[in-house]
Amino acid sequence: MRGCYFSMTVLLLGFSSVLAAQTTSVDFINRGNARYEIGDLNGALADFTKSIEIEPAYAPAYFNRGNTRFRKNDLDGAVADYTWAIDIDPKFADAYNNRGLAQKLRSNLDGAIADFTRAVRLAPNNSRAYRNRGLARQDKNDFRGAAADFTRAIGLDPVNADIYLDRANAYRKLQKTALATADETKAAGLKRAG
Repeated sequence: MRGCYFSMTVLLLGFSSVLAAQTTSVDFINRGNARYEIGDLNGALADFTKSIEIEPAYAPAYFNRGNTRFRKNDLDGAVADYTWAIDIDPKFADAYNNRGLAQKLRSNLDGAIADFTRAVRLAPNNSRAYRNRGLARQDKNDFRGAAADFTRAIGLDPVNADIYLDRANAYRKLQKTALATADETKAAGLKRAG
């Protein structure tokens, strides 16, 4: 998943509730998030599943379980959970973004581009979704579309050297050598400064 931006929604409603008896959906979400962060993916998966059992219409529980499945390389399970989250909350931009990443890894580039497009419509200031759509377009040899997406992502995140390198690659494919070189130079400067 090199070069892709993944988002994890973390619901912080007080770490003390994680230590208390887990009885509510949010308690299990909190404990699942804590387990996810320390790498206990099986424990996180169990907690997010328990949260869903308690409150089946809670989109963040499906989203977080999808993130856990994604991290465990269960892409089909991740797509299913992101889809549930979207069905519950059709304006959940991060769920579209992450489902797009899973679709891209499953070689469903059209599905990925559709999901990233929905994510940027819902959250037009989300540089991750523009960059991810650019990477998917690049995989489809749509270098002009990719360069446009990378340009938009750079406008939103002008200090991210990797996006300049992504755009440089698209410019090279478009035989725009001067623009590619300028982006590579900018990326090198950002990496030295960082």
